Amino acid sequence: MTPTSQRLFGLAALTSVLIACAPSGSAPPANEEPAADDGEALSSAQKAARVTAIRDIAAERGIERADLIAGVAYAETQLAHCWSELTWACKGPHSADCGGPVVAGAGDGPCADRQGGIGMFQFDAGTFDETLAREGSGILTLAGNIDAGIDFILGMVVDSPHVDGVSTEAQAIEWLNGATIGSAAYDDWIRTVVTLYNGCQPSWSCFDDRFAHYDDSTRSLVDELGSELFESSPRSPIEVYWSRTDGGAYQLRALPWSPEVARVEYRVDGFLLGSFPKDNPATSVVETNFPGLATFSTAARSRSFEALGLDASGGAIARGVGSIDTIVGVAVYVRQMGDAVFEVGLERAPAEVASIEVRIDDAYLLTDSVSGRTRSTRKAVRSTFQELGARDVKVTTYDAAGSVRGHLRRRVDLE
Repeated sequence: MTPTSQRLFGLAALTSVLIACAPSGSAPPANEEPAADDGEALSSAQKAARVTAIRDIAAERGIERADLIAGVAYAETQLAHCWSELTWACKGPHSADCGGPVVAGAGDGPCADRQGGIGMFQFDAGTFDETLAREGSGILTLAGNIDAGIDFILGMVVDSPHVDGVSTEAQAIEWLNGATIGSAAYDDWIRTVVTLYNGCQPSWSCFDDRFAHYDDSTRSLVDELGSELFESSPRSPIEVYWSRTDGGAYQLRALPWSPEVARVEYRVDGFLLGSFPKDNPATSVVETNFPGLATFSTAARSRSFEALGLDASGGAIARGVGSIDTIVGVAVYVRQMGDAVFEVGLERAPAEVASIEVRIDDAYLLTDSVSGRTRSTRKAVRSTFQELGARDVKVTTYDAAGSVRGHLRRRVDLE
């Protein structure tokens, strides 16, 4: 397939609102001029639902990561597919999925000319009729638009002047799977999108701005939703542990649920502390918990902790997260113990602390799944979280008489 450039919706950031499309058997209304940009942005949950649809269809094609594909759709329409989700744009042809018109591009002249790109991936071969004659009516459905978008993208990678050594669809899939954000291949990917998807050549004045648009759109979407959502093979959990030594160094440990994990990378605030095998060959003891050692020059609270499990080929197959206080004295920790299971507790608690309670977002009192109590004498509370993301944690400490000694608060990001 020879890619044909499609018209970009617009380089300014777009806003849209995802509204459930009511069933309708009526014919699509006549196009109108686009109204002012008065739509609200999709919520993160609504964006996640669209990304999940893209990810699952891409996985059926052998594409392991959908961030690059979803980034294109986000740059084009901010993941909108129905006109009801982006009402300032033009009305496209009727779609049963939308119960009305799909969204159509507003950058190709008056809406009455019916020339804008169609749907989330903005297919455009001229007029609506010409586009449907080339692509088929399947692009009016969400799944069909995604599937056709993937077809287009794979053909684009094959034909790209910026990609070497790719001449088949299978090779294009393999190349996409390796084009991680920030890599040299990713840079070639954005150049390919601008050149062949958008139709702006590298020597043209539009190139740098459109490169930034597609790049920023992809990165911001992944930053908002988290990289794991875009992966077709969800990573298995890792139980994470650490302890501070008398000398101030931290002993790091990990217990992956997957037996295929060969090494674990530890990170704090995104900084790589090191990559460690299951057993430390320098010790006489045979270990199975990926021992690592780290020191920190910065004393800080609520630092993000990550243990990433890699298989023998270097693929990321497991992950555990937490929150660590790299401070002297009493510290609050949050450690992943399983799938959506986290333990909140105290490190180096004073002897006067006999028990603790943990509340989330000042509303939910947790019950410790180990002891079955809300007030834990373990000085730790383990619980399954129904909702992840950024959460406020309050630890209340009690003395032996049951009197409150104080409160410690942390803001953590649970993934």
